[in-house]
Amino acid sequence: MRGRAELKRPGRPLADKDVLIVEDRYLMAQDLAEVVRLGGRVVGPANSVQGAAGLLAQSKPDLAMLDISLQGETVFPLAEELERREIPILFVTGYDQAVMLPRWKSHGCVAKPLDRQRLRVEIERLQLAG
Repeated sequence: MRGRAELKRPGRPLADKDVLIVEDRYLMAQDLAEVVRLGGRVVGPANSVQGAAGLLAQSKPDLAMLDISLQGETVFPLAEELERREIPILFVTGYDQAVMLPRWKSHGCVAKPLDRQRLRVEIERLQLAG
């Protein structure tokens, strides 16, 4: 599978990174976790803002991958806390980036269904490659 090979190459973007995954759809959370585990470590996944806040109390991830809509609530209160802690955010969402508030557009955004190469590009754009 080409996507996996791309993420396994030397210089992989998640090498030795702790990545918080916040996603309420089990299969999508597992897909994101699989990508992270190719070089990094998974924090979570959490399926709610409250669950993610609990994980943040116990760890300091290098990156957070966030779905925007979680079981009827938005992830933006968590995103505000991540910004405060200077943790890069990558939104992984079914929403079009055009509907996002301008405040959040500077963060990475990858559309669902997940494109692993696009995910890699956004991670590198967030300057996590290393």
